[in-house]
Amino acid sequence: MSKKFRVLCALTHGFEELKTQCKALTHVEFIDNSIAQHETKKVDRIDAVISYASLYTESLHHTIIKSKPTWIHLVTAGVDPLIKYPPPINTMISSSGYVWSATVAEHAIALLFCLLRALKPSIERVKSGSWNRLNIVPQMRSIRYAKILVIGYGSIGRQITKQLQGFDVSITGLARTSRSEQGIKVFCMEHLDRQLAENDIVINCLPLNPQTKHVLSNSQFIKMKEDALFIDVSRGGTVDQAALLVGLRDRKPAAAGLDVFEVEPLPIHNELRKLDNVVLTPHVAGFGSQQVIDDMARSAYENLSDVLANIPPRDSISLNKICVE
Repeated sequence: MSKKFRVLCALTHGFEELKTQCKALTHVEFIDNSIAQHETKKVDRIDAVISYASLYTESLHHTIIKSKPTWIHLVTAGVDPLIKYPPPINTMISSSGYVWSATVAEHAIALLFCLLRALKPSIERVKSGSWNRLNIVPQMRSIRYAKILVIGYGSIGRQITKQLQGFDVSITGLARTSRSEQGIKVFCMEHLDRQLAENDIVINCLPLNPQTKHVLSNSQFIKMKEDALFIDVSRGGTVDQAALLVGLRDRKPAAAGLDVFEVEPLPIHNELRKLDNVVLTPHVAGFGSQQVIDDMARSAYENLSDVLANIPPRDSISLNKICVE
């Protein structure tokens, strides 16, 4: 009897959906890493790994180095842990991060409107029993006619553009290469500083890699408009968080909506928690849709089917080519 193909899964959501999607693959064994890490014998041999980027830890890396799996599949958009913890040579790599693009875009826009419409102070005012609007109304803004810069024009950036285009706004993209996509002008990253100075709203969707580490720092924040809003749904390391904190204190940017941070969880005493011009969420932008979880499971199944058929997974990525889209 041939050995089963063993897949170690590090998933906070979607493990059961993955097993359901792959139920016809009777020769495949799925192992829950949250359980297996306490049962060392179960991880002696691993043929493949399916993981959230956030769960691709040093501990999981040690397991991978020991087992030398055939294939690693990241189900979320960030692939930077693979740069920090390189997999064994000749391991096939794939990612289905694109399935989260629509919900991440929705979350970016939700953070934006929370700032534009002064929802945070409004909610706090009403919950406190007050109806005083004198300090609320001056904080409110309309998105109409706003100039918006989307940094990192990949699948998430495109979704943000698609969802915002009904609001009578002007959108510009920034990416590794300049191009035009469906009427949207996309500039190369060399134009970053100039574009920061020209736009009212900046939305960061950059992947994290050696080229994008701290690409937004003090010299960038001081170039923003006095009333600029900053939204970050990328990876925490693309922004110099200390510089952002200084900028927010000086109101450049004027306010920010942040879902990602350099250190996660965000330390309880971090000064960002105390600022009144910041809206914070705990890296949840991709969630909120069962369809996304189902799509993630389906994508993992399709890539696994390719691997089992001895062909490259359809969503293969090359670590040597990870860069700003």
